[in-house]
Amino acid sequence: MKFQIIKLSNELLQANAFNHFTDKDLEALKKALQIMSLEYLIEAWYKADFFSSWKTEQLLMQCNQILYYMGYPTINCMVENEFDF
Repeated sequence: MKFQIIKLSNELLQANAFNHFTDKDLEALKKALQIMSLEYLIEAWYKADFFSSWKTEQLLMQCNQILYYMGYPTINCMVENEFDF
C-alpha cells in the first residue's frame, strides 16, 4: 500500500495535479515523497486538481480505491455543466 501511495503521488505530480500549489508547498510535497510521509501525501491528494488533465481524471479512481481501503473519506468531485441554469 505504501508504494502505491508514493507511485500515485508521483503520477499526480507528473500529471500537473499540484500545479496550483505554491513553490513552498511543492517543495514540501517533493520532500514528503523522498521521506515517504504517507499522511502528508494523502492530505495532498485532497487538495489536488483532478481535472487539470485527462491523466489526473484517470488517477482519481485509483486514489479513491486506496482511500476507501484505508478507511479515509473518498474524494468527491462534481463538475458543473456550463449549460445548466
